[in-house]
Amino acid sequence: MRLFGLYAIYQNQEFELVEHSESRWKIPGDTEYWLLTDNPGAAALGFGEVRPGRYKKRVPPEDLSFAFRKDTHATYKGFEFKADPMKDGQVELFVPNTPEMRELFRGREIENYDRSLNIVKIPLDEIETFTQVWKPLKSWLDYISSKK
Repeated sequence: MRLFGLYAIYQNQEFELVEHSESRWKIPGDTEYWLLTDNPGAAALGFGEVRPGRYKKRVPPEDLSFAFRKDTHATYKGFEFKADPMKDGQVELFVPNTPEMRELFRGREIENYDRSLNIVKIPLDEIETFTQVWKPLKSWLDYISSKK
């Protein structure tokens, strides 16, 4: 399960969202929204299969109840880290590449993500808390505002 990225509420369900605009400038109404899911039941909502087990549907912005960016943070041993995804009972933490963090995760497999960031997989039962923030998607808000 993905814990951050773009999402939308459509027909009272949460879907992954792809935002596409032909122009470089975000003009209300010029952005297309595509919803994605792995749920085969979405075919009943008009989703088409784009590859085995993956479904997509283009949706006008006014049909979305809410479009947003989701960020999830996990607290581990008192430290908060960006987290994504959850799979096989583990969560990936995005950890700064610092001596303090290397010490905190000593003995664990540390994957280098980039020069300043590592990924460490932690069992879910070792995570103290999850915090999720949903921030409204500006292009969708601008479109909805322009229709009022």
